[in-house]
Amino acid sequence: MNNVMYFSLYCKDKDNVEYYSMLYYALETLEQFQPLSFDVVVFYSMPGVNFKQYKHLKKQKIQKRFPWVKFVKSKYYDTDIHLHKWFNLPYVFDLGYTKVFYLDCDIVFLKDPNSIFSKYNETGIYQLVEGGNTPVSKILGKPGAASGQWVINKKTFDKTFNLYNFILKNKQELIEKSKVVLDRKTAIWFCTVVEQYAAQVTLNKQNIITRNFEIEDVNWHEIFTYTNGEIKYSDKCKIAHYLGCNAHLTLPEDLLTDNLKQKKMKVENEFNILSK
Repeated sequence: MNNVMYFSLYCKDKDNVEYYSMLYYALETLEQFQPLSFDVVVFYSMPGVNFKQYKHLKKQKIQKRFPWVKFVKSKYYDTDIHLHKWFNLPYVFDLGYTKVFYLDCDIVFLKDPNSIFSKYNETGIYQLVEGGNTPVSKILGKPGAASGQWVINKKTFDKTFNLYNFILKNKQELIEKSKVVLDRKTAIWFCTVVEQYAAQVTLNKQNIITRNFEIEDVNWHEIFTYTNGEIKYSDKCKIAHYLGCNAHLTLPEDLLTDNLKQKKMKVENEFNILSK
């Protein structure tokens, strides 16, 4: 196949494997829409963990549970979880694909995604462009673009130059600018999400056009409600990006790590107090 859905999995050690749970769930929800018109590949880095032997929460090993997915060990040498996706991108194209649809692990498939590749077929990169006058727009001078989901083809990628290293460079420049433009608290927050805007700046400087996904296909804003221990997704999109900070609410019980169980218990305790 010429098209590939690409996931990036980085877990810094065996005690921080929440994104492994999220990837597992993403693949479970994708499986219902087989046969797929595209390949699925995961580039992974799990320092100190034998990925092929690792068994997660008594679940079947991920590569055996999903034999239709290609798992590739990344050559990534850094520790920044957010830049892992960009480092691997050239290696994804080296596998022979002509179009890549990247997704973060913290997503759930609600409807059939098979039409995505044929729909987004122009040059440039498709992302979710944010709106409004936000702290990000104060720094960039325009709305930001999230990097948790994007489509890019080989023709566009070949126009880029040393993408990963330039994103690193622009990341540091944006951090320094945030210290001047934003108040201290907001600047600290910005530094936790700066990678996606560094990527946006880099792509724009290299004359890569940013195009917008339609929210009927991919969305992250107001996609679910959580009430009385029940999660309900909006019917407005095919792929819902629920954000990793909400994993304790969105993942099924059998994929909750101890850390996520504690977070969920705290939420439910607070709800019970408020309900009394």
